[in-house]
Amino acid sequence: MYQPVDAQAYQSLFARDTTGQKVLEDLTALFYDIASYTREDPYHTAFLEGQRSVVRFVLQKLAQLPDEAQDE
Repeated sequence: MYQPVDAQAYQSLFARDTTGQKVLEDLTALFYDIASYTREDPYHTAFLEGQRSVVRFVLQKLAQLPDEAQDE
């Protein structure tokens, strides 16, 4: 059965770990910071948007937590 992972797990993996930060930068460059529209090919556009939406989801999870530097 599916159990959602809380934002804290995403923060630990992608924001606090230097390897995770590099992986997120790589994923962002490959799948998020790109044009997803493909002229006259809605299927390819949908495919690219699917890839982009996964990275967007991770970025949204990271934004759910307050910045720890502000708390101190």
